[in-house]
Amino acid sequence: MGETSITFLQRVTLADGIGEKLFRQQERGALTRCTAPASSVSSKKFRRVCCQSQQPRCTLPSEPSVNQKGSYSMRKLTESVIYYVAGFALVAIAATSARASEVEISGSGTFSGTAPTTAESKAGDTWSFSFDLPNPISGNPTTQAVNFSYFLDGTPVGVSLTQVQFFSSGLGGLFDLTLSDTHILSYYGANIETSNTLSLGTFAATACPNDAAACGSGSVTVSAVPLPASAWLMLSALIGFGTMVPWRRAGNSGLRLA
Repeated sequence: MGETSITFLQRVTLADGIGEKLFRQQERGALTRCTAPASSVSSKKFRRVCCQSQQPRCTLPSEPSVNQKGSYSMRKLTESVIYYVAGFALVAIAATSARASEVEISGSGTFSGTAPTTAESKAGDTWSFSFDLPNPISGNPTTQAVNFSYFLDGTPVGVSLTQVQFFSSGLGGLFDLTLSDTHILSYYGANIETSNTLSLGTFAATACPNDAAACGSGSVTVSAVPLPASAWLMLSALIGFGTMVPWRRAGNSGLRLA
């Protein structure tokens, strides 16, 4: 009987009926050679269907050598490392840029027992505030403050910050906060502004609402604005993408019978 070649045009797996078709061909004596490409879905299944039927010629591909597998794994490992390094580098750049261009100024303390009663002050109550500014600021005084919040005895006060003015040590240092209700909160302490550039650190502060003689004590902190959550999300995405680099061998995954 002459050799007959059979080719399935559709890329299907043994579970899709190839095994049954093979056995039908074998029963008719029409199949005399069967080969499986290196990317066959399963060499074991191919051997069970084809080779155990004692065909005259049955060819199975050889497995990749240890050196070939190692080379491929090393290449993919290198790609993953590159993704990790690139992700950390991007976030580091973003973090450096954020810290260099924006600061958060926050403060907290307690008013004295004779402090005036206003929307922002009361004898014996605690006070706290925070806002963000670019660093350096465009000028002094500045209206560039954002994200302002003020709390009196733990309760938020519904006012906005319209202006911040910094003072040298000779004028009492620190700054005045002008609020939307026209009240002024004055904080005295160290000089933290030089040529529109703000100094980082924590400084002792005396708080006097509306230039009142009775004040309160506390501290003011100038710190770099934390890295935004979106940047950390970007880092997580990059790291996740790096771990998803494909680790499968390249090649055709179809089964060919010839």
